[in-house]
Amino acid sequence: PAWAVAGEPFGVQPIVYVLGSDGALKVSYAGFIQAAVLTGAGGALLPSTATDVRITSGKGIIQDLYLNAAGDGYVIRFTLTDISGVSLAFVDSPEFSVKSGDPYTIGINLYPGSTTGGQPFAPQPVVSMRDKGGNQVNGSGTITASLSVNPTNATLSPITALVGTVIDGLAIFSDLIVNESSAGYKMLFTYIGFIL
Repeated sequence: PAWAVAGEPFGVQPIVYVLGSDGALKVSYAGFIQAAVLTGAGGALLPSTATDVRITSGKGIIQDLYLNAAGDGYVIRFTLTDISGVSLAFVDSPEFSVKSGDPYTIGINLYPGSTTGGQPFAPQPVVSMRDKGGNQVNGSGTITASLSVNPTNATLSPITALVGTVIDGLAIFSDLIVNESSAGYKMLFTYIGFIL
């Protein structure tokens, strides 16, 4: 794999060749190539349909494979199996790194805690910008908080606290209050085209 970005298919997808003892391609071999993470930063190989491919004309051609977590020291092991799933041989990729991608969505790092009407949430919410793999990434701008489910027609305030400034990919809110006590509230966070 090459040009690896978290959550996005490798820029160069792996192709595994099945060779005989004479070094010739075994074009009639029937079996599978299974891909799995041997070492790395804890990411998962996805999608599952790309980690177990049928050998065709002596080659296991893998498509759309990616890792969801950025980090260094990744090695992928490709295992040759027969049609019954018995492992026969393996080959390991060179060590490679996976970079964080561009901002793609937002996620909640810290959920607002329970409170009573008129008292600040404890803790206050923290929202981050994330790439396609769900990794926190740097960015700037603002994230707005609102109530998406509001059973008492309450007010989320103060107005000055409804907008969190994104610094190094994080928006840390403070002083948010709902003025009415009730169960069932849901908070909505919006960043440009991203909604959570």
